Amino acid sequence: LVFLSPPWGGPSYIQAPIYTLDMLQPKGGYATFQAAQKIAPNVIMFLPRTVDVNQVEELSWLSCPPLDFTSEESYVDHRLIGTTAYFGQIARPPSTWLNWDDE
Repeated sequence: LVFLSPPWGGPSYIQAPIYTLDMLQPKGGYATFQAAQKIAPNVIMFLPRTVDVNQVEELSWLSCPPLDFTSEESYVDHRLIGTTAYFGQIARPPSTWLNWDDE
């Protein structure tokens, strides 16, 4: 499992109404995700709250084979702080996690 929380570009990231993966530092979201996949088949990314979730989901389609995907909004004190994206078996329901060795 690889957990990523790449730099979002400093405080100025909040000025963008929609945060795209190419804004991630230092290499962009696609390159960062590909590097993580070389390490482990399950990847979690913590991203800005304004991230384009449809673009993030595309990362799962571009994988070969395509990966399971889910995302959730992350809150602290009732305030949205980010989006967490899950790729691979970690995106499946917890009841299936016991069977990771089968794949």
